[in-house]
Amino acid sequence: HTHTSPAAPSRAYRPVNSPIPLTASQELLALQSYLLAGPTNSLLPTIDTSRPLDPMSLVGFHANDAHGWTELRAEVEPVVIWSTGPAWTDPVHELLALYALTPGPHTLSLDSRPDQAAIKATLSRLVTGRSADSPAPLITIGGRPIDGYAPLLKLHVEGKLHGMLERAGAVVDGKRAQEELDRARAARLQKRVKQARIVFRDEDDEA
Repeated sequence: HTHTSPAAPSRAYRPVNSPIPLTASQELLALQSYLLAGPTNSLLPTIDTSRPLDPMSLVGFHANDAHGWTELRAEVEPVVIWSTGPAWTDPVHELLALYALTPGPHTLSLDSRPDQAAIKATLSRLVTGRSADSPAPLITIGGRPIDGYAPLLKLHVEGKLHGMLERAGAVVDGKRAQEELDRARAARLQKRVKQARIVFRDEDDEA
């Protein structure tokens, strides 16, 4: 009698490994990227905000896809202000205006969104010490959360904010940098025009 091994179960019936959970920083980055990707992107009203969000639904790849996260971090907006209203957000804009950033801060207004409650609940789970009803704006710099104006001001006073902004990909004093670049280009153009005139003049003299 020949013993035969049972056939392997079809792919549909094989056990599926439990998905790798997102870290808080990954989940915040995925949520931010998803919400900024299009004006119609929103969280479903039936979502369970006490549980980690599904990365496949937000960014289209799994938690263990290192290449996907590397690409997403490279594309992240340098500075995003999750706005809870102008009274709380205006001081943040005024402080960041001192740095003349390029690109400027991107504002994600929560109060006008139908999914604001779900977003605020999710942020309270992802950001240590933040409550779901916090009126303070959340500022993300390179995806790193700063909960409100006071800690942002503290980083500014301590001289740490400048480096954070640059590491996030923002050009500090970007307007001045662009003006200097334009002046340098104009100077090079003027130099080439002057050289061309000398060449033409020499050719005329030879003629």
